[in-house]
Amino acid sequence: MRPARMSPVLEDSLRRIDRVKAINPVPNFGTGVSMADFETSINELRTELGLYNTSIGLTDQRLTRVKMHEKKVRDFGCIPFLQKKV
Repeated sequence: MRPARMSPVLEDSLRRIDRVKAINPVPNFGTGVSMADFETSINELRTELGLYNTSIGLTDQRLTRVKMHEKKVRDFGCIPFLQKKV
């Protein structure tokens, strides 16, 4: 199985938001930029990354099953009447 995908952007953003939240009062970054929006974007990234990793895990499991079935079918080739005639 492949390792789960990590996101350096997510990790950096989580550290950044923790540092900014420690500032009292929370800084005002101007119009259209808020801590709530930043936090929402981080959570959306976290959710998508989790879904991606889950789907990769499921795909890897399915590939393992395909390989198992391939081996099973290939093993039928050992039966004389199913072997290729040259």
